[in-house]
Amino acid sequence: ALISRVERISGGSPNILVTRGALALSEGRLADARRLLAEAYDFNRSADVVRNWYSSALAALGEYASAVDTASGANKLPILSFAGRRDAAQVVFESLELPFYTGGDLANIGAWMLLEERYGEFIALLEEQAGEEDWIGAQPPPEDHWGAPHLINTAIALQAIGRNAEARRALDRTRQFLDEQARGAANNSGFWSSRSEYAALTGDVDSMLENLRRTLDTGGIGIPGFLSRAFDPYRGDPRFIALEREAIGRANAERVKLGLAEI
Repeated sequence: ALISRVERISGGSPNILVTRGALALSEGRLADARRLLAEAYDFNRSADVVRNWYSSALAALGEYASAVDTASGANKLPILSFAGRRDAAQVVFESLELPFYTGGDLANIGAWMLLEERYGEFIALLEEQAGEEDWIGAQPPPEDHWGAPHLINTAIALQAIGRNAEARRALDRTRQFLDEQARGAANNSGFWSSRSEYAALTGDVDSMLENLRRTLDTGGIGIPGFLSRAFDPYRGDPRFIALEREAIGRANAERVKLGLAEI
């Protein structure tokens, strides 16, 4: 309602288009998101916020080549990994300025390195960036109510290299943030996805499945499916398979709305 009132005043401004497109993307209305964000992108192709929302919509639809061309900075990294362009991803990573990573940058860097199974390298990077003994406590907190992806990635990497005590500490910190977000009435796909990953990492299969259901119900769909390494031990579970197929199937239905073939 607030967006509609502002739109009546400002017309179809680029800011309104981005806001509507981001909302559509967060709700799983990928066809609407692509149309709105493409229009906003045509207004201003240099604005990072527009480029990254638009590239996220394209990636969710499986349009990886276009998503790579649109994304900026660290946001390119996971998409390049989806597309199998490992060398190009490394070039992008080496071009990033150090040590000025934001929490969002680190989440994207982590997602990329985990997809490539570069767990130890990711942890070494975080330790170097923190520059202090309590490097876990120095990690940037989530900036909103969209889950805690960077801390989740940190815990996944620590578990993968056998540093389980530190992984538990990262998970404890993750749980604190997720509880704070829940008290703030967080209810979006990013939040529920982080809750499902936390449950997976702590071995709570029922909560993982319940929160994945909520992820879908709040719009967490996409052609890539559920890529987090947290889910690797459960990929043979028929219940997990059914949920992932639904996520991909609903994204394909959005492709059809745009005249695109299913993938």
